[in-house]
Amino acid sequence: MQHHNNHNIGQKVLAKGMELQAQSKHQHHYRGRSRVPYKIRLAVFLAVVIVFFWWVYS
Repeated sequence: MQHHNNHNIGQKVLAKGMELQAQSKHQHHYRGRSRVPYKIRLAVFLAVVIVFFWWVYS
């Protein structure tokens, strides 16, 4: 049961991440050049995911 819930949470986090990526791409298109490089945003997103899974499975 708990594992199933964790999987659902993980899917929600991934869905939210996709949504944020879509928003950031839209903003990037809308504003022209973004001040924050794509690689930095990606690294921050990956760090959040890693910390989340560490918290869930520890």
